[in-house]
Amino acid sequence: MLTGTTANVSFILTGEKSETLPRYLADSKRPVLQRSNCDGFIMATPKSLGKLTHLRYNITLTPKAVRKIYCILY
Repeated sequence: MLTGTTANVSFILTGEKSETLPRYLADSKRPVLQRSNCDGFIMATPKSLGKLTHLRYNITLTPKAVRKIYCILY
């Protein structure tokens, strides 16, 4: 069985014109962010953010989540 995270992971994208509200990386049909998997997500915004300047992410551990080191690749 592959293991991953049960933590709640969210992000905010900031651009020169605007920023998003927190977006949670989740899928109601299957677990995401599991070890050895490649997850893809598509998002849209109601208006242009302009040139992107920042990506802020937050990892909120759930009671079942184990403290781990996370790697974000871009």
